[in-house]
Amino acid sequence: DFFGYFEVENYLRYNGYKFARNFDANSFLYIIKAMDIFDISYGYGSFEEAVGKIRCKTLFITFTSDFLFPNYQTEEIVDILSTLEREVTWENIESDYGHDAFLLEFDAQSDLIRNFLRNL
Repeated sequence: DFFGYFEVENYLRYNGYKFARNFDANSFLYIIKAMDIFDISYGYGSFEEAVGKIRCKTLFITFTSDFLFPNYQTEEIVDILSTLEREVTWENIESDYGHDAFLLEFDAQSDLIRNFLRNL
């Protein structure tokens, strides 16, 4: 085979079939639309003002290879909360699984969440 075979193809094929069996494709269209039009600053004067409404201890977990939710976006929120002297924790997990890392890096996330909740 000229193009070779990649393990990711097997993963995508398996999950594609699984998603198609379990979910209505229209639900994904609505999720994508909601993600595209969501604006946390709507109704506030600025993004900073909206984020400033967060007053509780906050844990952010990101993944180095997630390009759907890139780390710089989380960093911006963490910087705002830190400037406002809010209690914020940000953990960036090294992973090669892209956006699906949140589904696959279970052990790494579990420990972080468990420790965070213990300290509330």
